[in-house]
Amino acid sequence: MAAEAAVIAIENGYQVAVLAPTEILATQHGLYFKQILSKLGYVTALLTGSFTAREKAQLKKLVAEGLVQVVIGTHALLEKTSSFRSSAWPSSMNSTVSACCSASAWCRRACIPTCW
Repeated sequence: MAAEAAVIAIENGYQVAVLAPTEILATQHGLYFKQILSKLGYVTALLTGSFTAREKAQLKKLVAEGLVQVVIGTHALLEKTSSFRSSAWPSSMNSTVSACCSASAWCRRACIPTCW
């Protein structure tokens, strides 16, 4: 369901962030999303807290430029320096993520209602 929701968001001009509670789960979901979404021509990236500052900066630049459609990661996605080119969140909620889904539960707050 999360992959379907991601495709819907992307096809409507948005980028997608999928928030996982652990690096292991983020990596597993990253591989899964990449396998499915790359067939559709979408770029998927992984962002976790164990990335170096340089790796995070490089990835965040690609995301901000709109070159990455789906970012899957841990709470590193929520850092102040993260920004998406086409966020679905209103500016009052911080444009950190466009479709933020918790891998451990149904989406909460202003998220796509059809996640995991």
